[in-house]
Amino acid sequence: MNKGSGQSGVATETTGAATRKSRLLKIGLLGYAAVVLALGWGFAIRQISNDRELALQASSDQLTMTATALAKHVEAMINDGVGAAAAGVNEIQALNAGHALTVKDSSAVLLRMLTGGEYVNTLFIATPSTYIAVHRDGSAISARPAWITALLTTTGRSWVGRPLNTPAGDMNVLIPIARRVSDLNGETTWAGALFSVTTLDAMYRSLPVENSSVSLVTDDGWLIDRIPVIPARRVAGMDVRNVEAHKRYDALPHRTLTTLQAPDPFTGKLRQYAARRIEGYPLVAVAGRNVEDSLNAWRARTQASLWLFAIASIAFIALTTVLYVVLQRRFYAIARSEQRFQLAVQGTNDGIWEWEIPENRVYYSSRYKELLGYGDDDEFAPAPATFWQRIHPDDVRATELALQRQLLHGDPYDVEFRLRVRSGEYRWFRARGKALLDEHGNAFRMAGSISDIHDRKLAEQALEAAQQTELQAREEFAQHLLQAQEQERLRLANELHDSVGQNLSLIKNRALMLLQQPDLSPQAARHAASLDQLTSEVISEVRTVAHTLLPLHIKELGLTSSLDSLLCKTGEAGVLRIDKHLENVDDVIHDDTATHLYRIVQEALNNVIRHSHATMCKVVLERDIDCVRLVIIDNGSGFDTSIRRHDGLGLSSMAERCRMMKAAWRLESAPGHGTRIEVEIPVVDVKHAADAIS
Repeated sequence: MNKGSGQSGVATETTGAATRKSRLLKIGLLGYAAVVLALGWGFAIRQISNDRELALQASSDQLTMTATALAKHVEAMINDGVGAAAAGVNEIQALNAGHALTVKDSSAVLLRMLTGGEYVNTLFIATPSTYIAVHRDGSAISARPAWITALLTTTGRSWVGRPLNTPAGDMNVLIPIARRVSDLNGETTWAGALFSVTTLDAMYRSLPVENSSVSLVTDDGWLIDRIPVIPARRVAGMDVRNVEAHKRYDALPHRTLTTLQAPDPFTGKLRQYAARRIEGYPLVAVAGRNVEDSLNAWRARTQASLWLFAIASIAFIALTTVLYVVLQRRFYAIARSEQRFQLAVQGTNDGIWEWEIPENRVYYSSRYKELLGYGDDDEFAPAPATFWQRIHPDDVRATELALQRQLLHGDPYDVEFRLRVRSGEYRWFRARGKALLDEHGNAFRMAGSISDIHDRKLAEQALEAAQQTELQAREEFAQHLLQAQEQERLRLANELHDSVGQNLSLIKNRALMLLQQPDLSPQAARHAASLDQLTSEVISEVRTVAHTLLPLHIKELGLTSSLDSLLCKTGEAGVLRIDKHLENVDDVIHDDTATHLYRIVQEALNNVIRHSHATMCKVVLERDIDCVRLVIIDNGSGFDTSIRRHDGLGLSSMAERCRMMKAAWRLESAPGHGTRIEVEIPVVDVKHAADAIS
């Protein structure tokens, strides 16, 4: 009886202990579940909020690209049309030097220049006394339209007028755009064009941003056009100075690219804007989209995420309940751990592998096989050879070295290679792994994963190829530009020497023959002598211009003498003191290289005289064993080399010439400390080379 009571008490105590442990386990699991759910939902809400900001940022980036594309397109249109009108002004000036041109002649010149795209409707030239315009249909008018008054009173270098021909629907809008060019007959001259914006509608249809629009707005707040056109609203020529979006943009510091949010002036809905200024003109390209349209994809993702988190929460609670029951059985712990591992392997997007080194056996997960195009039922030997037989031959060595460094030194095993998949093609993968070492420091197991990076790798290769192509195109363009400049200089120099020079010589000879007439009156003799002297001066000036355009004496006298002559003439002008030290380099610098070096010195002296306000310039040309070194130093005002300069092509031309010569180029300057230019041209000195061999 007592014995039975003891056993019953022990059983009761055991049952009570088990109950207490079960209760503590239940409380612990419930608390753990509550904390995890709270953290999970907090993280989810935070991620949803972050995703909203990222969606708006992505939309803003898309609008920025759209505004930039529109700005570049419109800028090209403007440069095409206005540039053609400016070229017409230059030709009219050249023809006007010989005789006065009529309006008909000037119109013919403009009509010849009207060869651009269909977006150029009209070319025109405007001065205070003259207006000449030609249309694409060949007609020409000289009657001054009303908007010319606003153009002629503009003080800036460029001008954009209010839209013309703006009926409801805005489908045939014309925009007058002009810029100030060199004076014609002593009057301020504007060259410009009337542009049709109907072509922008076709461009908009190809834009990648959904539910967006593009607009052109002038700096003073006139809406040129908005695409797509808003039905039953007159948009072109609309005054938007009091529109909230324009006010906010106008209040910002004027930058090349600006993004902001403001109400839509037509619907009042909050709208995103990206504005890009069109370089050189008071015009802004704008892309816009309603914020609610930008968040459409975000709303769908948010709804799916909330549903997913709700389902995950329910699943987590259920899992916690199951875990509470399962943890009461000790034997289930190992099986549960194995189950988690399998779930992790199946749930990840990467392929998992594990190498048992002593047995030389490899476990490949189902996802690993799937990445290579194989199924679980396909033959896929669990051995290292299965991997090495599929790797690209060019990637074997690098992969072997990475594996050895991991096994011997513990370096990270992170390598990219190509594997042959089931279809026979090679795809790019990235493998990462870690080895486990025994007590002797020897690796006995290694595990890791592989990821498919084929698309990323192809994108990187395509980007690199595009960058190389762009760089090559820029270099070829610069070379062709310099060659074209030299050819044009040669043509002008020959024209001055062969045609103008000979005619001036004939005039001088006729004047001398007139002076030899015995019965010539004193007054006629004075006029003939003056004509002879004036002709001699003009011949000298023509020769100077011809030599400046093309230093023919480089081939005759060599580079060293040509540079010496250039520096002497510059010093004799009196505006700059030249300190020179020139060594003879004619035996190693000749042909195109000599011309490039001469042009660099010529351009540098022009920059010193025009921009630096220097009083002294030092030019050193010296030769070394393997190079010729040119150094140009001035004591002028200098400039900040970190700021990109847009006022000329001088420095970029010098840099490109150095690149064509395969020369090293260094530019040092700072405000108030002058400028130093150093060029090193690699050469092979014949004399020094022979001495070195001997």
